[in-house]
Order: sequence, then C-alpha cells, then structure tokens
Amino acid sequence: MRGPLALLLGVLLGVTGCSSGKTAEKQAFFSAGREVKRKQPPPTHAELRKDVDLFLENDLLLTFDKARAREAKSSSMAKIVFVGGMATVVAGATAGGLKENAGAQAAVIGAGAAAMAWSAYRYFGPVKELRECQEFLAVRGAYLRQWEARSVGDAPVPVPEKTWREYVDLVTEIQVHGSCLPVR
Repeated sequence: MRGPLALLLGVLLGVTGCSSGKTAEKQAFFSAGREVKRKQPPPTHAELRKDVDLFLENDLLLTFDKARAREAKSSSMAKIVFVGGMATVVAGATAGGLKENAGAQAAVIGAGAAAMAWSAYRYFGPVKELRECQEFLAVRGAYLRQWEARSVGDAPVPVPEKTWREYVDLVTEIQVHGSCLPVR
C-alpha cells in the first residue's frame, strides 16, 4: 500500500505542483523527491512492478503526449508564419504601388523576412527540442521496461536495496532530462 500511495503523491505533486515553475525549480523538486524515495525501505517485487507500470503508463506517457501536442502546435504555427512571411516578401517585391516608394517596399520585404526568420527559429529550436524529448522518452521507457523484466520478479519479498535505488535513479533521470523538463 505504501508504494502506490507514495508514487501517486509523487506523480500528483510532479504534475500539478511543478507545472508552472521554472526548469531549475522542477529539477530541484524531482531531485529532492529522489532523495526522499531512496531513504524509504524497498517495496516488494509486486509493488515495484506496479510502480513501474504506473510510471510508464501515467507520468511518461503524459509527458510524451504533452511534448507531441506542443510540437504539433509549434510546428503548425511556424509553418503558417513562414508562408505568410514568404507571401509578404513576394508582395513587397512585386507590388506596383510600392515600387515608387523604396522605403515602404524595404519595410514590407523586411517584415516578411523577419517573420520567416522567426518561424525558422521556432521550427528548428523548440520544435527540435520537443522531438528530442519524445525520442528520449521512447528510448528510456523501453529501457525501463527491459530493466523491469531483468530486475523485478514476482516474489512477495522486498526487492534488494540496489534494485530499489536503480529504479529511483532511472525514474529521476527520466523526470529531469533537459529536453523534457520544460514540458512537465
């Protein structure tokens, strides 16, 4: 009972308590959570297996879905702004009324180019980081599942201290990863 309750409390605090904080605050929160969990007595094999399942199905999957949704939104917006900027550049370069006023033509072309540059920054910066987060979560989630198959049995006895610490460290590593922490 203690294991699932501690995990639930950790997930709730991790999802709601840190969602508006800065990255450094989130990292400190998850690191402090790791220290608290490491001091707890190891759960039984069955409890740990349940904790792994809950972490993978709730925390990891939620973060993955949030990163995917943010990527789609940012990517879509960047593409729209890029096309709009390109249209503004073309309109500024070809509009007959602007040819008589070089300053106005330069301003329109400059505004379009600035919009294109901003969209490129958004596309290759934050969108790339969100993709890295998704890749990281997919790889580390698969690794955690393999680790579970190797290290956690079905015995009604507590897992070894080393196994418990490995699990806590693996979960914390996933929670504080640089490209995913802003998504949490």
